[in-house]
Amino acid sequence: MKNNILFSAFLLLLIQCLPNTVSGHVNTYLNYRQGSDIAIGTSNLQVKDEWYQYMVSSSDWNNHPQPATPLNDSTTVYGNKFANRKAIGRVSFQYTGSQNIAYSSTWTATVTYNIVGYAAGGAVLFNKTGEKLILNYGFPTTSSIVAVYDKSVLEYQKVHFMDISITGITLNGSSLTALNNDFILEASIEVERYFILNPATVPTITKSVNTTLKTVDFAWPFVLGAEEYELQFVHVSDQLTSGTTALSQRNYANATKIFLNEQTYKMTLPYERGVLYYRVRPVGRHGKGFSERFFGSWSTEGTVNIFTTGGDVTPFENGRNWTCHTTYAEHGKRAQDASFFDGTGQNRQSVTKDNSTNFAMVAENFVDFEGRPAVNVMPTPALPSSNLSGGSIFKFYEDYCLAFGASGGLFSKDYFDLNSNRQNPKGLATTTASGGATTAGNFFSQNNPLISSSVSPLTNYGMNQAIPKATTSGNESFAYSRVLYDDHGRVAEESAIGPDHKIGSGHTIKYYYGGVGQEKLDRLFGPEVGYAEHYSKKMIKDPNGQLTVQYENLSGQLVASAYVGNVPLRHS
Repeated sequence: MKNNILFSAFLLLLIQCLPNTVSGHVNTYLNYRQGSDIAIGTSNLQVKDEWYQYMVSSSDWNNHPQPATPLNDSTTVYGNKFANRKAIGRVSFQYTGSQNIAYSSTWTATVTYNIVGYAAGGAVLFNKTGEKLILNYGFPTTSSIVAVYDKSVLEYQKVHFMDISITGITLNGSSLTALNNDFILEASIEVERYFILNPATVPTITKSVNTTLKTVDFAWPFVLGAEEYELQFVHVSDQLTSGTTALSQRNYANATKIFLNEQTYKMTLPYERGVLYYRVRPVGRHGKGFSERFFGSWSTEGTVNIFTTGGDVTPFENGRNWTCHTTYAEHGKRAQDASFFDGTGQNRQSVTKDNSTNFAMVAENFVDFEGRPAVNVMPTPALPSSNLSGGSIFKFYEDYCLAFGASGGLFSKDYFDLNSNRQNPKGLATTTASGGATTAGNFFSQNNPLISSSVSPLTNYGMNQAIPKATTSGNESFAYSRVLYDDHGRVAEESAIGPDHKIGSGHTIKYYYGGVGQEKLDRLFGPEVGYAEHYSKKMIKDPNGQLTVQYENLSGQLVASAYVGNVPLRHS
C-alpha cells in the first residue's frame, strides 16, 4: 500500500564523457606477406578501403580534413552519405623472431618496392619507385652499442588504395629471392570516416518487459550517421494523478540521460506505482574535426505502465520501505543498490546488482531485543536454483538467512540475544532456500552450488574452489559478525567472520571502559593536560589477547594509546 512506503527515490549520477579527440568510425584495412611470400615476382600486395569502389562510382561523399569549417544544416551537407576525415596508408617490414633462430652476428635486411597510391575518387595520388624498408639486428660490444631496428614503417597520407610490387630483397647486401617466416611485410590503410546524420530521420523504439525479473529491454534500429544514441527515461509516480490514465506531468529536463554505442539497453524497474516514459534519438558528429555532437530527431515516446493490476509490470516491492540508488557511468554502465528498512527505520537488507555477473549481492542486518544493530551477515551473491548464466532477480529476499537446526526457520534475535545463547550464538543453516536458491550460510559452505554441483557455466572453476568456508565441522555457518553491548549501551565485544572468531570462541575483540585519575593523568602527560573529568580511558583486547589502552577527550578523539601487558605467547 502507498502509506506503507517510507521513502522511495533514485539518486541519479550521470557521467557523460566526450573525449577531446573523437575517434569516430576508425576502420583499418590490411593485407600482408610472410616468409617465402615476400618474394620478387609474386602477385602485388594490395590493400583497399572497403568504400573505395563506391567513392569511385558515386559522388555523395566528401573529404573533411582537419581543420575544417563546421558542417551546417543545409540540405547539400545532409545529402552526402559520409565524409572522410583522414586516411593514412602504412607499409611496414617487421622481424618477429617466431622461428627462434639464433644469430651469431649482426645482419641487415632490406625490402625495396614500388607503390601506387590512389585517392578517394580513384585518381592516382602518387607513384613511387625504389621505396625501402630496412631492419637491423646487432650485438653490443664492450666498445660500442649497436641499435636494433626490428620494425620499419613508411606512411602515406590521404590514400584509399595501395598497390605494392616488391622489386628487391637483400640480406647483408646480398640479393635474395625470398625470406624465412621470421619476416612480415604488411600494408594497411586506416580511415576515419563519419557518416552524415539526417536530422529528419525518426527512429522507432520498442520494449520487451520481463515480469518475473522486473526488467525491460529497449531496442531501436540502426540509424545511418549515428555515432551513439541518447536514451532518456523518466518515472512519474501515480501520486501526481489518479487512476491508471496516462500521466502528463513528465518533464524530460529531469530525465535520466544515457549515451550508448549499442542499439539495445536492458534495465531493471525498481519503481513505485506510476509510468516510466522513454525515448531515444541518434547522435552524430559535426563541426571542426567532427568534435561536436549533432542530435537527431526523437523517437515516438513509449511507456512502461507500473501498476498492481493492468500494467506492464507490478511495482517494485510494493508495501515495503525501501530506497534505491543508481549510479550511471559512460555507455550506460551502472551500479544499482536497494536498501530495505523496518518500521523503526533500521536498515535490514541491502541488495546490489552486480552487472558483470548479473547476480544480486545480498547483505542482511539484525537487531537485538533493544533494537540496536547486532548482527551483520556477509554480503553474498543470490544464486538461483538453476540456470546460473541467467543471473538473479533484483528484489527483497525473504528467506535469505536461515537458522541452523530450525528446519527452515528464519534467523532472528532469538538465536543470538537470549540469555541462553548470548555467549554461545547459533549459526546459519547451509541449506538452500525453499525455491532451491542459495542462502547466506549456504554460499560460504561446501554446499555452495558453485563448488558442489554441475550447474553450468560457473561451476568447478578454480577460483570458486577457493571460496572460503565459514562453517563448523557440524556444517553450522558463522558467516556473520556480532556486536554485544554493555549495560550503558557501549560496545562490549565484537566477533569476526567464521567459527574460530565467533562470540564464545575466545578470539573476539573485547572493550573495557573506565575513568581517569587526576594524579595518574598528570604523571603521564604533565600538569597542563587539564582536568581528569575531560578524559576517558578504554582498553581493547584483540583476538590474540594483546591489550591496548587508549585515552580519549570529551569529543571522542584519541589523545594517546599504548600496548600494555605481556606479548601473547602464540597467535592461534
